[in-house]
Amino acid sequence: MNYCGNKKPKIILTKDEEVFHPILAEMPDVDVRARVLPLVEKLVKVTGPVNERGGSKAIVVENIKELRE
Repeated sequence: MNYCGNKKPKIILTKDEEVFHPILAEMPDVDVRARVLPLVEKLVKVTGPVNERGGSKAIVVENIKELRE
């Protein structure tokens, strides 16, 4: 997945051009940007459960790491 976007909101774009909104599972809600910002526009692997509602997809970022192309 490529993590892309310089402005709010941040998204994750897959090689198949699917869009995911990264979220964290912590409560109260914690801002995910600090965790993923260093990986903007890089190829990454994100693991975690995916939630879908009304055509929008979100991934709970349990682990994120940069991949070498």
